[in-house]
Amino acid sequence: MDCSAPNSSYDRVVWTPLHGLRFVWNLCTWMGNFMQLSRQRRREYLRWKIRTLRKRLGLGISGRSGSLATVEALGASLARHSTDVCSNLCVLCALCG
Repeated sequence: MDCSAPNSSYDRVVWTPLHGLRFVWNLCTWMGNFMQLSRQRRREYLRWKIRTLRKRLGLGISGRSGSLATVEALGASLARHSTDVCSNLCVLCALCG
């Protein structure tokens, strides 16, 4: 598996000016690509994110069983989008958790 150790520093963000600039750049790029999607795709994506958030809140923060469902849902959602939009959605999804 390609994952980090639970006690690694990958889950802690050190906010530097460069990191802040990259975050804002990624957010703006994501929003630009998001707005290029059709109204139906945007609605579909937002509904998917809300469903995922509800599942996570229902399972609690440490619910591992929600991880697999989230990954499967992410794969299904990203399969419907173009490669360019997918890369930017992945960046935001990684930041939002």
